[in-house]
Amino acid sequence: MPAAASGFAEEARHAGRAIGGALLFSLPILTTMEMWWHGITIPPVRLALFIALSIPMLIMLAKYFGTDTDTGWRNHIVDAFVGLAIGTLVSISMLGLFGLLTELRTPAEWVGRIMIQAIPAAIGALLTVSQFSLEQSDEHEETLDRPGRLFLMLVGALFIGLSLAGIEEIGLIARGMQPWQLVGLFVISLLISEVFLVDEELIEQRRRHGHSFFMGLFLHATVAYALALLVAAYLLWTFGQFDHRHLSESVTLTVVLGFATSIGAAASRVLFFDGPDIPDAAATGAAA
Repeated sequence: MPAAASGFAEEARHAGRAIGGALLFSLPILTTMEMWWHGITIPPVRLALFIALSIPMLIMLAKYFGTDTDTGWRNHIVDAFVGLAIGTLVSISMLGLFGLLTELRTPAEWVGRIMIQAIPAAIGALLTVSQFSLEQSDEHEETLDRPGRLFLMLVGALFIGLSLAGIEEIGLIARGMQPWQLVGLFVISLLISEVFLVDEELIEQRRRHGHSFFMGLFLHATVAYALALLVAAYLLWTFGQFDHRHLSESVTLTVVLGFATSIGAAASRVLFFDGPDIPDAAATGAAA
């Protein structure tokens, strides 16, 4: 009986942490008026694609950063849908408490408004349980392979980009920028990415084996920035920011939002891990 009670208490702690993480990730979107309306006005095809792309992302999140990354794909899928269920319940509860569900008239409006909030909430639920899991404390110190690091950057870019892509201020900033300011923002974004990606251990490994650290860092930062721009462009398209705009305006919008998503991508290991560093697979490979 004590063992059963202990197991129940542990599950309750996991659930509480997942709910807290869901709120942490979704609160900026829950309290943004533009995101309330995007949930109603988003075209069904874009909403369906947003949900369809989010499901495998949540599964990969459970694979790399779940409470038990050694289990099979079935458990990863179950964890992902549990996280989505928690995110959906949290979103419905908070939207209801804020009085933002009473005005909805059609099932499409309900699904749109809830799911726009539920996806970031599900990401928060999965990541928070991972952070506090005792089983994962050692896993965070293990080497992430290259796909794992790229995926971590993707999640970081989404974390920042989801709360900004749909707001009007992004368009206002883009309209007021001159070409030289856009180039400056591009350069600053790349430099900030390099600053966050500097790893002292990787520097030492490169020096020891005669590799050009700065070239490797530049290429790594370029990949991170390119990924951040892709995330920014997709989110802007999803929330209709490209609609009725010229190509040049869309590019400017992407660079503006890419400044934020590039910070999220490059700083992802700082955002999502307790430890100061995660060993880089590239550094481990250089040492071999």
